[in-house]
Amino acid sequence: MPYFPIFAEAMRNKLASLPREESRELFPHADDPDGGFDVAVSIDNTINAMNRVGGGPISGGVLAPRVPNNDVQQAWWTGWKKLHGMKWQTIDMPNGMNFDVWGPVSVRRNDNYALNNSRIEDKMRALQANQPLKYRILGDSAYTTNDVIVTGTSRGIAAIREPIEWDYKDLKTMWKYMDYKHVLSLKKQPIAKIVFVSMLLRNAHVTMNGNQTAHYFLCQPPTLEQWLSQGPRAKEIPIDSIFHPNHFA
Repeated sequence: MPYFPIFAEAMRNKLASLPREESRELFPHADDPDGGFDVAVSIDNTINAMNRVGGGPISGGVLAPRVPNNDVQQAWWTGWKKLHGMKWQTIDMPNGMNFDVWGPVSVRRNDNYALNNSRIEDKMRALQANQPLKYRILGDSAYTTNDVIVTGTSRGIAAIREPIEWDYKDLKTMWKYMDYKHVLSLKKQPIAKIVFVSMLLRNAHVTMNGNQTAHYFLCQPPTLEQWLSQGPRAKEIPIDSIFHPNHFA
């Protein structure tokens, strides 16, 4: 939470740098009489395709009844993308790292299903309950604007929301196994664990190497040591060490 103002400033600076003035749409603090910018992180869903799910026998034995094949396949099928797979909701920071990951669910579920079941809105409210200025999450048109999530339609909003897609691209670029759906069989591999561990390792990779998103927003991620020191035995990390506008110059 202490880094939300830094993240919001990084996103505001990117909007301010856009060449077209009409693209510089800002979201002022609702509780700030002087105005300001209250978007600190972005939300979206990513799909991990997998091999077609088979039914198979329910139990052992030659004459064992079989799982209804069509029902199982439909449970993991999306007609929109024309694939079987899992969906993950992530909230990403301007430094290129994941702030929150929730999933997986079937690709049959829409983004609002993941939003409601992740309870991220309640978590954000609780996290900032005692803060005078509360920061929000930027989402696309699938979401509804409220006290936690904000959506926008201008070209500028697209410019600061697109980097979350770059993070998804990095995930499958670094671990090609995740992008080879004919190998990912739900009955043979723990696909959910594979994806989650890959996301965790991508975060670690960003701390050591940065990524396209961090360069785009000029928002430096923590070092690996700083990141690993957080949690139950968290050490105090100087705020100034997280954001250096000239770090990528």
